[in-house]
Amino acid sequence: SNWVSLLSCLHCASLLSLFVMESRASPFDLIVFDFKGTLQVKKKKIKADKQTKKILKLRRRATNFFESINEAGVGPLPTFDDFFAAFLKSKEKFDNEKPDCYSWSEVLDEIVAEFQLPDVSQYYNQFQDSVPAPLYPGVKELLQRIQQNDIPLVMLRNSNLSRVSMEKTLQTLDIGQYFKYIVTSGEVGIRKPDKRIFEFCIQKGLPGQAVSSERILMVGNETEADISGAKSLGWKTVLLCNTESTSNGLADYDLPSIQELHDVIFPPKL
Repeated sequence: SNWVSLLSCLHCASLLSLFVMESRASPFDLIVFDFKGTLQVKKKKIKADKQTKKILKLRRRATNFFESINEAGVGPLPTFDDFFAAFLKSKEKFDNEKPDCYSWSEVLDEIVAEFQLPDVSQYYNQFQDSVPAPLYPGVKELLQRIQQNDIPLVMLRNSNLSRVSMEKTLQTLDIGQYFKYIVTSGEVGIRKPDKRIFEFCIQKGLPGQAVSSERILMVGNETEADISGAKSLGWKTVLLCNTESTSNGLADYDLPSIQELHDVIFPPKL
């Protein structure tokens, strides 16, 4: 019976060892994800008045922020129309001075000063859509599996949203816990495909660690911004063909959906 017990223990230890090996069977030490169109559903562009749609989107976000500070008793406030007109004027100035490499916080700071309002920066994260677009099917399951295998995740996004605002969005979608750090162009002041913003991801994802470039994976939906930028540093790349049909051979993998990412990150044993 002792032999049986010993063999049983050895068998369990062997199975545990195999499980640990399998759980870490990935060629990557760091994975960087784009967000919209990669993890979050992005509608394909429809020919329409894009400027009008953009203004309406900004107006919704400004309304959320304005109502938040109004409900908090901040005042005296200007009318919403005056507030929004000042916002658009300030945004135009930033567009000319720092094209897309500024955060909404900078614009709101300027408006708060213009109307001599008290510090309302705690409400800046309200300047976004009330209900974010949903995730693509299978996103949470993949992120959970990556986390279980102790591979750090960084999000990299060209966006005027601050890191705090993005954290709120990810929390709403119940995926915030999976990311070690969030990098937005608005906060860093650099846009993809500039290789410096990709290098910044390494600093945040693997601080103080040396890592081989081919052991970093970039997953995105735009060839120019996501794939070319990562390739300039020698990273491995995946284009998820949600909004573009092909990378024309630039990416290491063109995949139809996130479901196929499992075999790239955790290659099956031959």
